[in-house]
Amino acid sequence: MVDVTLKRGKEKPIRRYHPWVFSGAIANIPSSVNAGSLVRVCNANGLFCGIGYYTDSSISIRIISFEDQAIDISFWSKLLAKAYQKRTSWGVHTKRTNAFRWIHGEGDNIPGLIIDVYDTTIVVQYHNEGIYALRSMVLAGIEKTMDGLPYSIHERIVGTWESNDIAPQKAIEPEVIIKENDLDFCVNVHSGQKTGFFLDQRDNRSYVQSISMGKDVCNLFCYTGAFSIYAHRGGATKVTSVDISDEAIAQSKKNAALNNQNENHEFLVADVMKILENNTLEPTDIMIVDPPAFAKSQKKKHNAVKAYQRLNVAALRLVKPGGRLLTFSCSQVIDPYLFENTIRSAAIISGRNIQILKYFSQGADHPVNIYCPEGHYLKGLSLYVE
Repeated sequence: MVDVTLKRGKEKPIRRYHPWVFSGAIANIPSSVNAGSLVRVCNANGLFCGIGYYTDSSISIRIISFEDQAIDISFWSKLLAKAYQKRTSWGVHTKRTNAFRWIHGEGDNIPGLIIDVYDTTIVVQYHNEGIYALRSMVLAGIEKTMDGLPYSIHERIVGTWESNDIAPQKAIEPEVIIKENDLDFCVNVHSGQKTGFFLDQRDNRSYVQSISMGKDVCNLFCYTGAFSIYAHRGGATKVTSVDISDEAIAQSKKNAALNNQNENHEFLVADVMKILENNTLEPTDIMIVDPPAFAKSQKKKHNAVKAYQRLNVAALRLVKPGGRLLTFSCSQVIDPYLFENTIRSAAIISGRNIQILKYFSQGADHPVNIYCPEGHYLKGLSLYVE
């Protein structure tokens, strides 16, 4: 393991336990360092700061240890086992729920790595080639933690880089049935968004169930229809699930059937903005707006804010008096303060009297490292609309 030297004073974020080292902070990188190489990060005086893996990007090094120690199978096994045990203690892995996030990147001190558990299927997602280069030790850590338990692994790569050496995984069925709060969902672990299911919204779906009795509920950008399934179980008189994707609506229908909820459940394949602005939808008691990320980089932040504003203005106009708008953003670059201000501007344009009833975030199995607030990506608001 070679040393990478930082420019003078650039070690301050690491001393505060932030795991990212930007390219502009580096004074010297040995020529032997390639993407995925483990390196020791040192300050300008040669003093140790942390161990991380290198990638040729703006975030050049992601720290996985602030201690000078061996990064071996034992290291990974302890890290993975600890994170797994936490999920049980946090109440996200129970008899009623067998799907949860095991590793949440920086939130579990392993930048770039996502591990989701879907019953006995484990999906491992690599978000850059740095963590992928450590794949063999990650898989060994999983094997040790799951020793004696039935499981199979499906690996997925996210990003512009490519790798052809992931072993064939034909034995892993593309769809698995999971249980979340005693509801059944079909998850496509091969081609579904993220790792197949939006596990981060579990608690927020339960909230929807709690307020749906006797209400009409419209779920926009429904994807697998999970919010809709909870609303239906909560006693909604009518549920409408809308998504532009035929595959998403097919998956929503499948999940509704799994829970015997086809009655009073309408499914629409449509462009959400078009049907909102063309008044195709009927006014509803509860409107759920959970779009995909509108901005994945700082360059797109301004356009994303405009899109969130436009979307929520249109949605607010279709909420019945005394109804609620539940609106979300999963764009990491849109922080909670900016998102609330954006929704505030939409409220002003709508001319409705509105109160904030609840703030939403991601579930406990998606923890935010207090030293890396960038990990707080999911935010939302429950609005009472007069």
